[in-house]
Amino acid sequence: MIRHLIRLTWNRRRTYPLLIAEITISFLVVLVVVSSAATFLRRYRLPMGFDPRNVWAVTCDVNASGFFDERSQEEHERQLLLLREVRGLPEVAHASYVFSAPYGPHSSTTTLDKEKDLSVETNVAGDDALATLGLRLVEGRWFEPGDGQLNIEPIVIDQRMRRLVFRDGKAVGEEWAETNDERSRKHLVIGVLEAFRRGGELKEPLPYFFYRDHPEKASSLPLKTLVIRLRPGTPTAFEETLISRLRALAPAWSFTVEPLTEARRRHLQEMTTPLLIGGLLAGSLLLMVALGLVGVLWQTIIRRTHEIGIRRSLGATAGDIQRQIVGEVMVVTSLGLALGFALALQAPLLPPVRALGLHFYGLCVVLAAAGIYALNFLCAMYPSRLAAKVVPADALRYE
Repeated sequence: MIRHLIRLTWNRRRTYPLLIAEITISFLVVLVVVSSAATFLRRYRLPMGFDPRNVWAVTCDVNASGFFDERSQEEHERQLLLLREVRGLPEVAHASYVFSAPYGPHSSTTTLDKEKDLSVETNVAGDDALATLGLRLVEGRWFEPGDGQLNIEPIVIDQRMRRLVFRDGKAVGEEWAETNDERSRKHLVIGVLEAFRRGGELKEPLPYFFYRDHPEKASSLPLKTLVIRLRPGTPTAFEETLISRLRALAPAWSFTVEPLTEARRRHLQEMTTPLLIGGLLAGSLLLMVALGLVGVLWQTIIRRTHEIGIRRSLGATAGDIQRQIVGEVMVVTSLGLALGFALALQAPLLPPVRALGLHFYGLCVVLAAAGIYALNFLCAMYPSRLAAKVVPADALRYE
C-alpha cells in the first residue's frame, strides 16, 4: 500500500513541488516557535533566587564623569548618608546598594575559559542585600562588616557556578582564582546561593557570583542603585516621600524609582512579544499552507474523477478511496518534512540549540512534525470525503 501511494505521488510530482516547499518552510517556522516557547517555559520553571515583591530599585544619578569611575570621598559619604536615612524610615525593612538590580539595564560578565566559551555574570552588593533581595542561601553565609578586614576578596557564588568550578567538591572556605585579560586575583568563597537570575525568568541563566561592596573604602566601585525592601502594606504614595527625603540630602543628584514587580512585568512583555509575533506569523503561514493543500486536493479530485470512478467500478469502497487520498497527502507531507529535517539537523551547531540541549531540541522537532502531520491530515479529510462520494457512473462523463 505504501509503495503504491509513493508511486502515485511520484507520477504527480509536478503538482506538488510548491506544496512541498510550503510544508518545509512551515515546519521550520513552527520548529522555531515551538523551540522558543519550550525554552522560555523551561527557563520560567527554574528558580530565580530572589523575591521581587515589595522591593523598589532606586537609581541614583551622581552626575559623575563615568559609571565605572572611582567615587570621591564626598560622594562616598553622601551615599552612606542616604543609606542610613532610608534604613531609618519606618516603611523600610531593609536597604542595600548593588551594582545591578534585578531586571536592570546594567550587567557585568567575566570569562572563565575562552576556549570553552565559559562566562559568568558578576555583581556587587552590600551586607544587607541578602535580606533586601530575598536571596536564598543554601551553604555558608552572606557578607558581614568584618569581611573588610580579610586579606582576600570574599565572594558568594550560586549553585551553577559551584558545579562549574568545584564540581561535587567542597566550595565554602575554598579559594578560587579569577583570571581574565584585565586582572588576576584570588577570592574566598564564603557562601553559596540557590540561584540568582538577575535578568528574570526568561533570560538564559548564567553562573553567578557576588563581590562585596566595601563601605569602608571610598575608592571602591560606585554603586548607583539602591534596592529597598518595604514593609507589607506600604502604599505607593510612599514613593513621593522617599524621593523628597533623598533630594533633601542630595539636591544635586537625581533619583528614579521602579518597583521590581513593574520591572518584571515590563521584562516579561519585552521577552514574550517577539514570541507572540512569531506565533502569529507561523499561524498565518500554516493557514496559507492549509488553504493551498485543500485547493490542490480539490482540483486533483476534479481531474481524477474518471480514475476514481473506475476504481469504484472495480470494487474499491468509499473507505479505500478516502484512505488513498489521505495517504497521498501524508506522503507529500513526509517529503516536505524530510527536507525540513535535513535543515533542522544543522541547527545543533548553533549556540542557542546547544544551550537548549539535543534531547530537548529533538522533542521540539517531534512536536513540530506532529503538528504539521495533524494539520495536513485534517486538511485532507474533507477533500477525501468528496472523492469517496464519486460513483462509477460519474466516470462515463469523461469517456
